[in-house]
Amino acid sequence: MRRNYVWGRSLEYQVKGELELHGYWCMRSASSHGLVDVLALRSCEILLVQAKRNGRLDPAEWNQLYTLACENDGKALLVTKKDGGRGNRYWLLTGMKIPHKSAPCEVWTPQPSGQGLLLETRSPRRKG
Repeated sequence: MRRNYVWGRSLEYQVKGELELHGYWCMRSASSHGLVDVLALRSCEILLVQAKRNGRLDPAEWNQLYTLACENDGKALLVTKKDGGRGNRYWLLTGMKIPHKSAPCEVWTPQPSGQGLLLETRSPRRKG
């Protein structure tokens, strides 16, 4: 397998796992080369995620992802590796990207849901 594919797939699985820990239901688009790498849903929240190890998302792809999220009352996220390669950084796309201008985005952090996918830590009681 190509190294870039393996690295990209690894990042997608990391993102999927992190969001699931925060109560999102996630679906990874396997080998998609498409607009959305991970779709995450929770309550009335929709996340459309593009995972890029190098953080590069060209203006056309950026604008398509942002538009799709806006049309569906969702959030468009770009996830990159943090400096030094440890951990992931989530960027919320906040506007259309214009070539040769600053990318309109801000740091975003997944918040715990307070409901949903909590696992029981004790065994249920057996009857009789």
